[in-house]
Amino acid sequence: MTARFFPMLIGVAASLWSPLVHAVAWTVEDESVTDANVASAAFGPDGRLYVIHLDDTVPSSPTGRVARLVIYDRGSFSGQTLEVVGPSGGTTIEHFVEMVADRHSVWAVWRKKESTGPGIIRAAKVYPLTGPPVIETVDSGSSFNRFDACMGAGGTPRVAFINSNYRGVTVVRRTFAGTWESNNLSGLQIPTHSIYREIQIAAGGSSLDLFLCATENLSLSGGGTGHQATLTHRSAVEPGTWSLLNFGSATPIEDVNFPTDDTAAIYLDAEWTPAGQLAIAYSQVDERDGKLAILESGGWVARTYQDVSVGITRGVSMAGAADGSIHVSWTNTLNTIQHQVWDGSSFSVADPVGTVRSFYPRLACDSRGVPYFASTETDGSLLQVSTPTDFTDEDQDGIIYLFEDAFHSDPLVPNRDSLPIFSIENVGGMEYLALSFLGDSGGSGNNPYVATDFTYSVELSHDGTSWSTTGTVLKDRFTIPGRGTVSTIRSQYPIGDFTKELLRVKVERN
Repeated sequence: MTARFFPMLIGVAASLWSPLVHAVAWTVEDESVTDANVASAAFGPDGRLYVIHLDDTVPSSPTGRVARLVIYDRGSFSGQTLEVVGPSGGTTIEHFVEMVADRHSVWAVWRKKESTGPGIIRAAKVYPLTGPPVIETVDSGSSFNRFDACMGAGGTPRVAFINSNYRGVTVVRRTFAGTWESNNLSGLQIPTHSIYREIQIAAGGSSLDLFLCATENLSLSGGGTGHQATLTHRSAVEPGTWSLLNFGSATPIEDVNFPTDDTAAIYLDAEWTPAGQLAIAYSQVDERDGKLAILESGGWVARTYQDVSVGITRGVSMAGAADGSIHVSWTNTLNTIQHQVWDGSSFSVADPVGTVRSFYPRLACDSRGVPYFASTETDGSLLQVSTPTDFTDEDQDGIIYLFEDAFHSDPLVPNRDSLPIFSIENVGGMEYLALSFLGDSGGSGNNPYVATDFTYSVELSHDGTSWSTTGTVLKDRFTIPGRGTVSTIRSQYPIGDFTKELLRVKVERN
């Protein structure tokens, strides 16, 4: 019989983020900057994290507040100035920034506003890039400081902003020809007794989704007393002719009456997740709750992930993962970032993200669904990128910290000597595919093997899609003093029974 060997597969369990698992430890890496205060981030097709942030550069050159591009790649930072956006020390919100990406390109979008004159929204493609970024003007002066961006159909950005009169909305898209076309949506113009406060835009295929916070003065409109504040969602299908763009009727997500002028939600962050869900995270002002609203078959369902006991001041952000989970973050009254995960049925416990102290953290998930934070320290001296420690690879040997720890390898010395080993086991004259791994001692169970800190499961698959411990047998287990316990798990099917057979180790931190 011809022996057949299969590639080793090591998988991280989605339950790493389960509410039943202990809080996640975070690794924080930083770059010294002059006076940073806002950052946004997105993963590029090359697997690197692209960050745009504001930085006051006085007395260096260029003088003023600049929009700066930084690329983070496995612990290293490289950056360049995009352009001066206004005077140093100006109001941060006047010079907001967004980074958006899809499978093909990455774009930075920012607002340029001098001491006098209009605010100008600008953009530049930052991946792929063969030379200096080419800066393009999205809008030359009709915008209020609230804007948002997303990647639309065809791999070019869509930008939505509240008009300078606070009562209208404009949506702009970049054409394949390299021009920007605007639609000042007349159907979204609201009366003088109402104003728009917050805006978000998200794209899924040919669909555009718009989220707007508006406040109506009921005394002026004749609708009663106080102020009616709403967070609503509208959807449109992108037309070939941009002037025909038409968002449908508004669906309420939040509807609150305030005695004085206020908003139903702040710090909005919305997206179509990789799993195909439309979701929005926000802070509700009256309760100071952090909420995650998801569009489900019955409509919008809003769930609270943090309540008034701690309080949310600013910085609500979210990012969806391919496994269907949604990561949310918020900044508490101590300016400490907190992280939680919605797994489809409940939220995980809150994880404080290291020692980071930031007003505006922004979440992004990589292709594996691992969350990263881009943030700036409250004193502006550091640009920070944070990721769960279990997914770091400090010695850059291709093995993340979770596996280094679970398989008793040194995370600071590059080697692959402690990884699981495949073999062919002969039992009763028949050959079976087997896998051996070194893990913690003192555990129980054949497969899975549950130790104090880790659960090790050897899983089998015949199609590379469906995995289970069913069909596996414990072949051998012994302890090496001072090293750990070696387990050998084999398939119960002789080699040749199936055209394909795969084994992998799934590691979960308890």
